[in-house]
Amino acid sequence: MKKVYPDAKAALAGVLKDGMLVMAGGFGLCGIPETLINAIRDSGVKNLTIVSNNAGVDGAGLGLLLETKQVKKMISSYVGENKLFAQQYLAGELQIEFNPARVASYRLVGYENLTLANRDFDDDKKDAGDMGAGHAVTALYELVPAAASERSDQNLLTVSVRYKHPAEEQSSKLVEAVLDRPVPFEAASTDHRFAAAVAEFAQVMRGSTAAGTASLDSARSIAQGALGSDPGNTRRELLAMIGVAKSLSPH
Repeated sequence: MKKVYPDAKAALAGVLKDGMLVMAGGFGLCGIPETLINAIRDSGVKNLTIVSNNAGVDGAGLGLLLETKQVKKMISSYVGENKLFAQQYLAGELQIEFNPARVASYRLVGYENLTLANRDFDDDKKDAGDMGAGHAVTALYELVPAAASERSDQNLLTVSVRYKHPAEEQSSKLVEAVLDRPVPFEAASTDHRFAAAVAEFAQVMRGSTAAGTASLDSARSIAQGALGSDPGNTRRELLAMIGVAKSLSPH
């Protein structure tokens, strides 16, 4: 069997066909078979099922095959860096299957209005808003975890943040891994529990199809138990808002 070829096109000659399964190595954009991905794109094969750690990013890696709509199904553990993937998935143009050893599925609550393309994350000329020193933000993910017997204490997700020192023009990137170490909801901080109450209230008020069993009563109960010191009474204002919403609700 000949194992040395002049180029990727020659190596894949007679191998590629519509509807085939393709397994791609690498992690993120590191160690991926870029030359072979380009050759697959140029071949024009379609309806591919791709097995990979991720779905690439806009304009790079497996993202190139998404742009040409050659992918029918992705079997992956992470797809969050590719906005085009999300668009095709929501439009029903693409199927997704998360790695069952880690997470069955997930969604970022209230993140339907993303305006910054993932490829622009490292571009200091593109601005999607700033946070001042000492400020904090809470992101809430809804997860459907894999079976407990299949999980282990490994990275659940990776958070990337860009920041600038006061005297610098070029931003730096901070990457932090979050381990899969679940704790009971009751053991979470008051800030996190109150944020969950706010999110539940918002989901109910907007009539979200993902609200599930969320209710005004549940949101009020969680918020009531997570008031903390509340020096400015802002958290109690939420309780008042929930009360008004409850009085106006036909249920």
